[in-house]
This record gives sequence, C-alpha cells and structure tokens, in this order.
Amino acid sequence: MSPKRSKHRGGGLGFFMDHWDTPIDDEDEVEAVPDAELDKARRSLIRGMLRPYRLKIAGAAAAVTVSTAGVLAIPYLVKRGIDNGVIPRDRGALTVVLVLLVVAALTDAVGQRVALRLVGQLAEGTQYDLRTKLWAHLQHLSIDFFERQKTGRIISRATSDIEAVYELFSQAALTLVSSVLLMLGIAGWLVYLDPTLAGVVALATLPPLALGTWIFKVRSERAYRAVREKIALVLIHLAESLTGIRVVQAFTREPVNQANFEEINRQHLDANNQSVRLMSAYGPGIEVLGQIAVVLVLLVGGFRALDGRITIGVLTAFILYLRQFFDPLQELSQFFNSVQAANAGLEKLAGVMRETSTVPDIPGAPDLVPAGGEVRLERVTFAYRHEPVLHAIDLTIAPGETLALVGATGAGKSTIAKLVARFYDPTEGRVLIDGHDLREVNVDSLRRVGTTTSPSAGPT
Repeated sequence: MSPKRSKHRGGGLGFFMDHWDTPIDDEDEVEAVPDAELDKARRSLIRGMLRPYRLKIAGAAAAVTVSTAGVLAIPYLVKRGIDNGVIPRDRGALTVVLVLLVVAALTDAVGQRVALRLVGQLAEGTQYDLRTKLWAHLQHLSIDFFERQKTGRIISRATSDIEAVYELFSQAALTLVSSVLLMLGIAGWLVYLDPTLAGVVALATLPPLALGTWIFKVRSERAYRAVREKIALVLIHLAESLTGIRVVQAFTREPVNQANFEEINRQHLDANNQSVRLMSAYGPGIEVLGQIAVVLVLLVGGFRALDGRITIGVLTAFILYLRQFFDPLQELSQFFNSVQAANAGLEKLAGVMRETSTVPDIPGAPDLVPAGGEVRLERVTFAYRHEPVLHAIDLTIAPGETLALVGATGAGKSTIAKLVARFYDPTEGRVLIDGHDLREVNVDSLRRVGTTTSPSAGPT
C-alpha cells in the first residue's frame, strides 16, 4: 500500500478511498442457548416494556377476574336451579335462577370486552415502543456489530421476533391469565361441592396431566426456538441474495442459490412440523383425560347420588365444572406456541439490546473543534478478529493535503479511513486530529468533520 499526496488549495480535511475492503467473517455470530445473564436481560426487557402500561394491566386483570366470576357462577346456578327449582317444582326459584344466569352471562361478556380492549391497546403500544427502542439502540451500535451480524438476522429481530411478542400480548397472555383463574376457581368449587369426588378425579388425572404438560413444555421450548432460528436463516438468505442479485446473475449462480434456499426452507418446514407434532399429541391427550374424568364422575358420583350422598344438581354442576376445567387446558395447548415463540423472540431481542458500542463516548467528552485538520496515526496496530491488518503504522496528513491510498484488496486502506472516522478504535497506538486523541472527544462532533466514501453507498 503506497500513499500518493497532493496539496489542496483550501483548508480542511478530506479522505478518498477507492473501495471498502474490510475483511468480514462469513460465519454469523452463534446464537447459543440462553444463559442466566441473558435470561435476566430478557426479564428486564419485559419489565421495561410493561412498566408504562401498569394501569391498563391492572384494568385488564380486574376485567378478567369479573369475567371469570361470571363463568364460574353458571354451573353453580344450574345446580341451584335443579335442586331448588326443577325437583321441588318451584317456579319462583327457577325463575330467579334463570335471571341470575342471564346476569352471569352478561357479566362475562362485559368483562371480556373490557379486557380485550385494554389488552389490545397494551399489545399495540408495547409493539410500537419495542420497535422504536430497538431501532434507537441499533442506531448507536458500532460498525463491528453490523459486520458480525447478517442483515437478514437483524431484520428478523425487528420483524418476526417483535411480531411474536405482539402475538403474546394481544392473544396468548389474556388466554393464559383467564384460563389459570378459571382452573383455580373450578378446583375450589369442585372441592366445595364434593371433596370425595374431587379427590377421585385429582388422583386419576392430575399425575398424567402434570407429566404430559412438563414433557410438552420442555420439548416445545426447543422446537419453537428452532423455528425462530430457522426463519431468521430464511430472512438472511433472502436479504443477502437480493442485495447481491447482480453478482448472482453475473456468475449464473441462480441454480445454486435456489438449491440453498430450498434447503433452508426445508429446515424451517421441519422445525414447524416438529411443533405441530407436539401440539397434535398434547391437545388430544388432554381431551382423553377430560373424557376419563367425566366417566369417573358419572361412575362414582352416580352411585353417590343413588345412595343419597349428593344431589342430582351437585352431580350436574360437577360435570359442568369438570368440562370447563379441561377446556382451558385445550386453549392453553393451542396458544402455548405463542408463548414459546414470544419467549424465543425475547431471547433474541434481549441479546441485541445488551450489545454495547465498542467505541463509546467518555462521559463529558468535549466536542472536536478542528484547528486545521492535521491527521496523525501513531504506531497504530489494528485487528478485526485475531490477525492484525495494520502493523505499527505511522502516518501524518498535513492540513489542506489530500491523500489517496493505493493498494491491493485487504491491504488496509478502508481500515485506516474507519479508524479516522472512529468506527473502530485501534488495538494499539493512537489516532489524532489536531493533536486530540479520538477516544477522548465526542464521536458525533468527530464525524461532522470528515467525509468517507464507499463505492456501494456513495458519500456519507
């Protein structure tokens, strides 16, 4: 690499580079299984997202509670209608129960409407805030992050991962909360109506239910994390191929690109099929357990009713509550994919949000006020990863002088420009403008002084 110098009539600082030649690692950064630090970052991200919407969350929780109370009242009212109205032929008592059933249904409907509206506003707001926060964070990351990460992977963070979080807050979260409240309430009513019958059902169904749910949770976490990773690979391939489409066509690489895309797309299909297989096993399993529970209730409860230990109304209410208990489990299995997809998306987003700039400003760093524009490199050594590209470089560019660096690709021409613009800091040595070490001045003020050019992007 040889410098060619000429004098420029005007003052100031200018740089011209024939092209960017930074060596970029073709392998993307490995996305490892989340560790404790990443899990902490994910929880912190969720808390930060939800903090501005605490009132909406409290209102939605209250509305869901009211709605659940309405749902829980219906089987008990049916029991009262049978025992106090139908069997003794008391029309007045039956009429009161019917009116109360209408009130309970309206309570459920109003509560659901309010909860859905508040949760919808919460989901839209958090999606907007998260995307804005992510974009602001990306804007302040240093260049090395974007050279380590594929463009498609960054796009995946800002699109599909945020969409997965949106789906969680807009649908799955409300379903989870209402289902858990409903199941807890039903469990309480079952014990209240007949502890013996409730114990029989619990002993027969809870152990296989707990085991199946645990197995489903463990396997689905892996499956949905794989789905997020594979869709990111699809986006990476699309972004990289479309960006370099002229090169692809110039070298007739369309068949190779098509084969590569089909392989990546097939991996995405396989990952989705695995999640579908898990859902198709868990959902019917819950249904079978529900049917077994009903059979047990009719068997044990029927004999208890014949012996006069429980009333027909209690047996009817017990069966209704039992059906309601397993229905939320069916809904949880259907929406569990949203939970796992959002969990995987939050892991990826938290990983990006905990990235920091490798060229941070010193707190209170002064602005660079150029006094002429002298640029000096003192014993500068720099390596992108391991092998240095620059070795103990000494270079001085006088004010008003224009310098063109000429050399082979990879010689370090654009690297020097990036060091002067402080896209990177040198591994060893110093870069100075008018005697000011660039690590000790405000980065924004520095970049208002110089201009860099790239053949692909033009002047910046």
